[in-house]
Amino acid sequence: MKTQNESIPTREQLAMIAAATLRPNPTEAVQHALALWRESGNALEAFKWREFGSIPMPENFPATLEDFHRLIVKGKTPADREKSFRDFLKWQTANAIERGSLKSPHENEVENFAVNNLKAWRNGGCPGKQQWLVTARDYLQWHAQNISKTNRENALKRTQKPTSLPVTKKGR
Repeated sequence: MKTQNESIPTREQLAMIAAATLRPNPTEAVQHALALWRESGNALEAFKWREFGSIPMPENFPATLEDFHRLIVKGKTPADREKSFRDFLKWQTANAIERGSLKSPHENEVENFAVNNLKAWRNGGCPGKQQWLVTARDYLQWHAQNISKTNRENALKRTQKPTSLPVTKKGR
């Protein structure tokens, strides 16, 4: 499938662009029009992906689960990264159910759905740029919210004072 960058304008489109360039030499006008066409395709492609900011990308697709863990998922150990990604997939499944874009499974099936999704990532990886960017963006947003919530809860625990002092017996 051709992307906008690889396509060639029709003769009519090229003639209209060439005429708009106001170049006196027809060959030069057509060459300039074709360059404008290609550059506009590049600009549109960049515009299409701008919402994803500076999300790290793998070298090629399909990307592996290990690529996703290495570039996107933060954790001290591979097991930490795996758990974090599995928790995200469970949250994503519950979110899809809440939005109505996924038929509501039974409670224990949410875990199975997330595990199956994780297996699909493990077996086939991520097939393309769009799925990578959407999943990475959603994971990073989820992780930031999750970390903020955990940090707030931990800070609250540190600032709470005990209601009574523990009684200790001193030996003589």
